Amino acid sequence: MIRLRLVTCDDIDYAYKSADRSRLEQLLGQRGNADEIIIVRQAMLDKGLLVERDITPEYYRSCREVSLINAMMPLGRCVVHLSTDTLSV
Repeated sequence: MIRLRLVTCDDIDYAYKSADRSRLEQLLGQRGNADEIIIVRQAMLDKGLLVERDITPEYYRSCREVSLINAMMPLGRCVVHLSTDTLSV
């Protein structure tokens, strides 16, 4: 089971993440008891690439899964099946 934590960061630059991982390591330090983090950028929200939504415990219980994506991992490759203890925010 994978536990995820949402963190907001507008100043991270992924272009050189293999050369300088210090900012990424700082964000990972915010994961608490979660296994991974999901980095949310305000620009993604502003451009409509992501839709911000309050996820209440009631709404969360109605979700079955989330799909994690990035430049190297297309939609559908990493699907996390949700249960009450897979996401902490």
